This record gives sequence, structure tokens and C-alpha cells, in this order.
Amino acid sequence: MARIDQGRLQARVAQADFFPELSSDPSWRRYRTSGNNAPQGGFPISSQTTSQFGLPFDLSYEIDLWGKVRRGFESARNEMLASVSAYQNILFTLQADVAATYYQVRSLDHEINLLQQAVDLRQENIIIFQARFDAGYSSELDVTSTKTLLAALRMKIPSPRCAKKRLLNSRFLHSLSSSQLLERRPDVAEAERKLVARNAEIGVAYAAFFPSLRLTTNAGLQSVELKDLF
Repeated sequence: MARIDQGRLQARVAQADFFPELSSDPSWRRYRTSGNNAPQGGFPISSQTTSQFGLPFDLSYEIDLWGKVRRGFESARNEMLASVSAYQNILFTLQADVAATYYQVRSLDHEINLLQQAVDLRQENIIIFQARFDAGYSSELDVTSTKTLLAALRMKIPSPRCAKKRLLNSRFLHSLSSSQLLERRPDVAEAERKLVARNAEIGVAYAAFFPSLRLTTNAGLQSVELKDLF
């Protein structure tokens, strides 16, 4: 996101070259002339102290004859768009990671619930077979087999629970393959924007071989007294 902001500001700076440039350099000077200077026109020059205030304005505008300004703005703009595509790519990857992890966790929860239901069922079977054995309707083997199955089921429950815990505690939950990323297309768009930006920079470099034509004008105010400056 910071790169997007940076790209937008750089594009605005490049876009500013389309407009005239106005600058000002206000100044104030106080000086004293010497009375020992050589006379001018036969008249002696007396020493005097003078203040001078200046408020100049410089206005300039570069005519984009060779497309240097246009290509520079095109390059900066596509750099910004490439940053946007990169952000979208990261955002889509994050969203895919969250979605994939969510469904994995839900799947593990379902598996844990099924195992717990099977454990409860086996416990009920043990009660039934134990009652049948006590009444002499079944052998002890049925009770033992059911207890063995119950122990085996209980041993399976920790595995999905540990897997769920690892998913919830993992910082990087899931990574998508290159083919999945290509299907989302923002990375392809990013590469395309960077290619356009590089081509635009070639245009800027090519325009540097030609002279630049600038229109410049100077205007300002000058006075020996501040009250008379305007």
C-alpha cells in the first residue's frame, strides 16, 4: 500500500511537467555607497544608505516537442498501476489463504466430530455387549473386540486436533501454486504495466537527444522603499 501511495505521488510529480512553472525569489538588501568614488559627470557622489526590496517572478513552460514529458508521465503512471496490480495480487493470495485455511479447519472439525460420535457409539456398544455377556447371551470376545475398537478410535482423535492447532497457529497458512496465481491475473497485469513503463522510459531517453524549447518571461517589482514596492 505504501508503494501505491509512492507511485501516485511520483505520477503527480511527472504530471506537473505539463503545466507552466512559476517561481519567486523575494529579496531585501540594504547597502551604503562610498563617498570616495570617482565623480560621475563632474559631480561628486556623496555617501548614502539605501534599501532595496525585490519581489521577482519567473514563469517558464517547456513545450513538449519530442514527447519527453508525455512519456515520463506515462512511465510514472504505469509504475503506479503496476504497484496496484502487485497489491491486488498479494490481497488475492491472502484471501485465498484465508479461505483455504477456513475450509481445512472446518473439515478437521467435521472429522473430529465424526470420530467423537464413533467413540460414543462404541461406548454404548460396550455397555450392550457387557450386559449381554453378563446375561450369558454373548462371549467375552465381543466385549474385548469392542473395547479394542474404542481404543483405536480414541487414538485417532489427537491427530486432527493437532493438525487444526497447527493451522490456527501458523503464520503462513497456505501457499498457492504458480498456476493458481496465474489464474488470478494481477501478476500478469503487473508485468504488463512494468513493460509499458520501461517502453515509456525509452521514449524519455530518446527525447533527450533533441533540444528542448522553453518559453521564459521575467517580471517583478522593485523599490527603494518598502511602502512603494507595490
